[in-house]
Amino acid sequence: MAFVFKLKRNGKLVSPYWQAHYILANGEPRRKSTGLRVKRRAKELADEWQRQQIKARNMQSEGAKRRAEIIIAMTSEINRKGILDNKRYEEYLEELNSVENPDFKQSPPVRKSICKWLANQMLQVHQSTYESYELNIGFVIEAMGEIGDKPIRKLTYEDLDQTKQELIRVAKERNIRNRTTNYKLQLLKSFITHCYKTKIIESNIGLQLEFLPEQDSIKKLPFTEDEIESLMQACSADWKGAILFGYQTGLRIGNIAKLRWEDFNFKWDGKGRYRKLIGGRFEVTPVKQRKKKEVVEQSYPLTESMMNYLQFIGVKKKGFVFVEVATMHKSSLTHSFDRIMKRANVKKKLSKEEGDKLNGSRSFHSLRHSFNTFLSSSGVPQSIRMHLCGHTSKKVNNTYDHPSEEVIEDAIKRGVPEIRWENAQ
Repeated sequence: MAFVFKLKRNGKLVSPYWQAHYILANGEPRRKSTGLRVKRRAKELADEWQRQQIKARNMQSEGAKRRAEIIIAMTSEINRKGILDNKRYEEYLEELNSVENPDFKQSPPVRKSICKWLANQMLQVHQSTYESYELNIGFVIEAMGEIGDKPIRKLTYEDLDQTKQELIRVAKERNIRNRTTNYKLQLLKSFITHCYKTKIIESNIGLQLEFLPEQDSIKKLPFTEDEIESLMQACSADWKGAILFGYQTGLRIGNIAKLRWEDFNFKWDGKGRYRKLIGGRFEVTPVKQRKKKEVVEQSYPLTESMMNYLQFIGVKKKGFVFVEVATMHKSSLTHSFDRIMKRANVKKKLSKEEGDKLNGSRSFHSLRHSFNTFLSSSGVPQSIRMHLCGHTSKKVNNTYDHPSEEVIEDAIKRGVPEIRWENAQ
């Protein structure tokens, strides 16, 4: 039983508090300060500590007995059948784990675990990225069906593969590209990896999940200069400006739509109503920057075309620059630009089978490809192009470079000297 005493050294009290002496669950003695000055209260606390240790010892004894029973049952089944299939082995393993950890069986369902993981992502990624996660995780949960109700600890690779097959089936029905399906699978794998690292599940079953080949993905192609002019002639004033800024800065539609007058720093010549805009810059934060990274403002100079446009619509002190574009939903922006392309007779999809030089598609994002391609054709170093486009790797930047046949031919003529082959022996 536990008892309390005052700790003395050389006949003098070392501490004014009563010390408790009790026996741990493993049989070892333990001395611990109660932090109390009243003996009666100290004794009650010491007795409580002792009761906890006795309870733990009894649980350990019962646990050892239960573990022995499980192992004997498993051994008997192996001796009787000669083999133990994976399902039965997992059941025995789960029973053993539940003995070691009583909370083991209280495993939340897969659907709830995914939603909890998704909520945590809100603090780690940009809002637009989170919205993409939320949308695609919704498709994953839908594809899971009844699997989503299983305890997360009972999730198997077969469950993941079944979910994958359902995603593939839906993709075929809705004509969704493999790249989009792979994005959903990547989110699923990330969730599984998180569960493994946080020891919610025993093994990283997501590692076995393979991605689909992406040969069906459509390559994004740039616009030509003539096509860009046609687009600007077939749209409203706000869209004219959005296309102009996209073409001359390579910014994404998300940045251009939210561009405000407060982002500009203008330089003027003259005063009053006769003043003329002669220069300036504007700063934006690239939409793909994550919250957890250091936010870096990207600065762009105003070109002559930009200045002429801004003076045409009238420079203001505050508010959105392109009001019509800024008030549209993301999906509406896409559809609206598609209609502009149609009015301008600019093809959205290109195909060699239809006489085009390349296979691919165009959208507002193609202006970003055009921007990088024009810079490359003009001899601008890749380091500068990467800086302007916000790319951190050459590999990514290379996908935005689409040299024309004329540029390639001219480069060969200028860079490779002619050989008088007639004199060669």
